[in-house]
Amino acid sequence: MKDLSHTLALVLLTFFLAQCSKEDSAKRNGPVELTNDLVYIDLSNTQELLIDLEVSGDEEGAQIILPPAHALNSELLRNSSTEWRAIYRYAPDPTYLGADSVFIERCRGGQGVGCTQIDTVKVFLTLIP
Repeated sequence: MKDLSHTLALVLLTFFLAQCSKEDSAKRNGPVELTNDLVYIDLSNTQELLIDLEVSGDEEGAQIILPPAHALNSELLRNSSTEWRAIYRYAPDPTYLGADSVFIERCRGGQGVGCTQIDTVKVFLTLIP
């Protein structure tokens, strides 16, 4: 009976970990949503990353203040294809494995008087094969 409960626990743990893995990879297909201003992401060195910066008002904006060192492409998108939301796009150097980072300043909260809240989103990446 003890072996059965251990086996059941192992099966449930394996299922739980597999589900977590599927949710993480699904987030990479669309923009990652920010939960705070400090973000840690493991990313395949052949995979593109999109981050929704939650900036969309006319007075709001974003700018890259510390660019990544190992990117083929690092840019802010804001046009009709993003529904005028600021999206950060990062494409890593496929020959590099290791750490990279980007700091993006956001200006938000403007109600016709410019921005009222400035913060910095710090994205720390670990590029894996």
